Amino acid sequence: MNGAAGKLSDIVEKNICQGQDMDVHDLAERLGDVVRSVAVAAYDIGYSLEDILHLSMQKLEQEYKNAGDIRRSIYEVVKGI
Repeated sequence: MNGAAGKLSDIVEKNICQGQDMDVHDLAERLGDVVRSVAVAAYDIGYSLEDILHLSMQKLEQEYKNAGDIRRSIYEVVKGI
């Protein structure tokens, strides 16, 4: 998982810090690698990816006052999967 996240971080860092053009397709592939790693880790501990996303939304609701806005934006992304 660290490898996939590291590669993703490298792409973003090169774009933001070094001003290099971002290969959006490569970024999308790296995001897929990270999601796959998270899904496998979730499965290994008896959770689904949906369970993990739900837990994450609950945590955001507890941490932020305007969690409704955050929850809606996350929900809109997740429901498209």
